[in-house]
Amino acid sequence: MSAEAQLATPLATADWDGGTLPYRIGHKKLGMWLFIVSDALTFTALLMGYSYMRTSSDQWPTPFEFYPSIIFSSVMTLCLLSSSLTMVMAVQASAKGKKGAVRAATCIGTIRSDVFRINRTAYVPRLYRRHLPGCGCIQGQAHVP
Repeated sequence: MSAEAQLATPLATADWDGGTLPYRIGHKKLGMWLFIVSDALTFTALLMGYSYMRTSSDQWPTPFEFYPSIIFSSVMTLCLLSSSLTMVMAVQASAKGKKGAVRAATCIGTIRSDVFRINRTAYVPRLYRRHLPGCGCIQGQAHVP
């Protein structure tokens, strides 16, 4: 064994002596980060492909108008995210043993998720009455469930 190899060997084994965390991170956390990165790359590729197809096509259907489509979608997203936030607050209050805060956060979250469901059921029939991209239907002739 050369002198350089003898010097390199102790340095390499000094960092990790065969324990469970060779990279100083747990295997579950590393797996979750790998999943998040691969998921982000997958959706980035899908969105880039969609953007390329949309910009290169001359006959792409016109998108929905800003009002009411984008406004209603934004309101529904806000209701859904805020109801999830109040559920997280309820879990934290439950861990601290605060029953009143758990009830309040659960009720508020339930009300917000109900607003999401009401908006969705009011919005979906309006969506199907329009011409949807790719459905081949004429305005007003789509099936309303």
